[in-house]
Amino acid sequence: ASLVVRLRGKPCRPCGSNLKVEVIGRIRYPDGYITCSPLVPGATVTSDPVVIFEVLSKGTARVDRVEKNREYRTIASVTHYVMLEQDEIAATVLERSGENWISRLLGASDTLLLPDVGIEIPLVELYEGLDLSSPAAEDDG
Repeated sequence: ASLVVRLRGKPCRPCGSNLKVEVIGRIRYPDGYITCSPLVPGATVTSDPVVIFEVLSKGTARVDRVEKNREYRTIASVTHYVMLEQDEIAATVLERSGENWISRLLGASDTLLLPDVGIEIPLVELYEGLDLSSPAAEDDG
């Protein structure tokens, strides 16, 4: 099933790891993102995502928290950068507020609010079907 939401009357589509984000002359591979611009058939790169998701692992956490954070914040279209913990139901959400960014920490009882794309989802639902009681295999992607 494909999620389609609306932002200012435009359809928005979440994208997977086969697509890339162009940011300050680099190509990044986020774990997921939502864009509201038309996707050209066969295109694999976007430069205007609205929400970007990264799943943190021991191998990628520093890059996701520091380097990608700094880079993604330079994209004018990005309103939210969501970093999801891999081993527990928790997230760090950075939300654009004018020229500033507000950081919120979410736990299992919290709801991820993405008003620009009309999404409110309990954080626990993003982890549905995952067994967090055993150590996860590390993914350095």
